[in-house]
Amino acid sequence: AEKIGELQNELLDCISQLEASLDYPEEMEDEAKSNGYKTNLYIIEQLEKLESTSKAGGYIRQGINVAIIGQANVGKSSLLNAFVGSDRAIVTDIAGTTRDSLEEYVEFDGIMLKLIDTAGIRETSDIVESIGVERSIKAANGSDIVLFVTEAGRELNDYEKNLIKNLGSDKKILLVINKCDIAEDKRDGIKVSAKDNIGIQELKKQIVG
Repeated sequence: AEKIGELQNELLDCISQLEASLDYPEEMEDEAKSNGYKTNLYIIEQLEKLESTSKAGGYIRQGINVAIIGQANVGKSSLLNAFVGSDRAIVTDIAGTTRDSLEEYVEFDGIMLKLIDTAGIRETSDIVESIGVERSIKAANGSDIVLFVTEAGRELNDYEKNLIKNLGSDKKILLVINKCDIAEDKRDGIKVSAKDNIGIQELKKQIVG
C-alpha cells in the first residue's frame, strides 16, 4: 500500500506538469512530455516488480500447487514417491493404475509444495479411468506449475504435444524426462530417475526458482 501510494503521487505530479504545460506550451511542453514518458516507464517497471514479488509472497504463504501429469506409465506416481520419500502412490507396470488424483505435501527451501499425482492422460473407453483423465486436466489447469512427465529415449508424440499446447502459454510447464537411468536423452528438460532418486533435488529447485 505504501509503494502504491508513492507511485500514485508520482503520477499526480506528472499529470500536474502536463496540465500546466497546456497553459505554457513554449516554456514547459517539451520538458513535461519528456518527464511524462520517463515517469510512465518508471511506474510500469515498479508495478511489474510489485507483481512478481506478490506472486512469490503468495507462494511462501500458501505454497505452490504442482500438478504431475503425463501419459500413462511414464512414472508420475514414482516421481511423487521420490518427492515424499515413501511409497505413497501405487506403482505398477500396468497402464492406468492411478484412477484419481492423489495429493501430498513436501517442504523445500521454506516453501510448501502441494504435489498432485494425476491419472495418466490417454484416450480410454473405461468410464472410471476417463473420469480420472478429466480430473487430471482440471488439476493441471488449476495448478501453479505443471510437471509434464515423459520418458527418456523417445520424442513427445502428437498427443503429448497437444496436451502441452492446450495447457496455455501463461502457465509454467517443466518438462520432466523420467527413466534417465535406462536411456539417454539430449532434449532440453529436467532429467530424472524417480526409481533411483536422480535429479529430484534439481527438480525441486526448478519448481521454487
